[in-house]
Amino acid sequence: MRKPAIILVSVFLLLAGGYLFSGGQQPVAEEKPEKMVLMNAGSLSGDPGIDYMRQEWGRQNGITIEVIEQAETHLFDKELAALSTGDPSIDIMAANERWVQDWAAADWLEPLDDVMKDIVPRYTKGADVQLKYQGTYYAAHGGNMVMVMYYRTDLLREFGRSEPPKTWDELIAFGKWATKDLNGDGTIDQWGVVHAGQPVTHFGDVVFTLIHQLGGKVYDDNKITVNSPEGREALQAIVDLRNKHKISPPGVNTYGSNECLQALQSGSAAMVFSWTWMGKLLNTADSKIAHNWSWALLPVLPGGKPSSMMITTPLVLNKASRYKSYAKDFIHYYTSYEGQVTEVVREFGNVALMPDVYDDPRVKNPPAEELEKVSVTLEQWTELQARILEAVKVVELERARKQGELDRALWPEMNAALSGIKTVEKALADAEIQMKRINEGI
Repeated sequence: MRKPAIILVSVFLLLAGGYLFSGGQQPVAEEKPEKMVLMNAGSLSGDPGIDYMRQEWGRQNGITIEVIEQAETHLFDKELAALSTGDPSIDIMAANERWVQDWAAADWLEPLDDVMKDIVPRYTKGADVQLKYQGTYYAAHGGNMVMVMYYRTDLLREFGRSEPPKTWDELIAFGKWATKDLNGDGTIDQWGVVHAGQPVTHFGDVVFTLIHQLGGKVYDDNKITVNSPEGREALQAIVDLRNKHKISPPGVNTYGSNECLQALQSGSAAMVFSWTWMGKLLNTADSKIAHNWSWALLPVLPGGKPSSMMITTPLVLNKASRYKSYAKDFIHYYTSYEGQVTEVVREFGNVALMPDVYDDPRVKNPPAEELEKVSVTLEQWTELQARILEAVKVVELERARKQGELDRALWPEMNAALSGIKTVEKALADAEIQMKRINEGI
């Protein structure tokens, strides 16, 4: 998804004769299927956690979970087509948190209150906000990542520090020191800070993190509050890294996730704002920063507080599925405490939104083969997971109807400010007008 020695995840009992998970209510009779179908966001080769669990659940219950490995660029269209036409051939879908509200409003999703009742109490505060529509749960968090700041530990030591920047002023100071022409050819080839800048999710969530640091909101349940003092200050701070302080590359306004990953692997940036999934690729033989990196929360703007954002591929249940109770049982299996332990251990960089998962002995002492997969020592694993937990505890999320449309109105305006085409004030004022027009159609 967007983008552990075997852990046997316990499964809720499926009784012979077709009596199924029903959240503690009367069991529901349902024909047992030979298989169910899950549409995954991307290849299973990149999702070892869910791949392991769908096979394990299948073995325990005698039901094959067949997977459609759908490229994320076409995921929305494929899932929308199935849901809107009442196609029962896909039971479970790995969706996007931005789609849940509208799909639930359209009555295309099966409610999951019975699945979520013992899961939500374990979540960090507010982590369930995107899963609910009008007080009912329609999705369950699965493969999650949090926003962090990657940093070069070797460069930090050269700078004379042992701890990464915690404030925005410290970020700028380290960034200015690290921005260098290393070979004397007149061209900067090591930058202080790199982040996504394309008008897409990755850049948007960097800015949203800074807005939340200051106590601001973006959608605020369709009130549209991005053009606020907090919104303007946050966007100006990220724009200034490129245009004022000149510690981000001029082309950062065209960067996406791939460019952020390249900046990390090539060592061409001292700090990178990005998602935790990239960590599993940084100690490979071709990485120039292998074993010389770590991550931490994004530095805090003046007057702000630590915050982080999250991306997730929540599981939703097609209302047209013929096997709802079995599908609910698998969703519970995967998204429960036990399932999230498996996800964290088997897929480094994936995040559990349940803080107590990080106290689990299986997370604290993962199998040696899991450490070997990502080439980290137990000491490094412990440090990196502890810093993920710091981010989990301060994750702040928002929801809105038509969130995808709202984002597509906002992101290009923020990119225009980053590119120097518009002032921050003009960009956010224009975005606000467009976003409020979209709201009129709700």
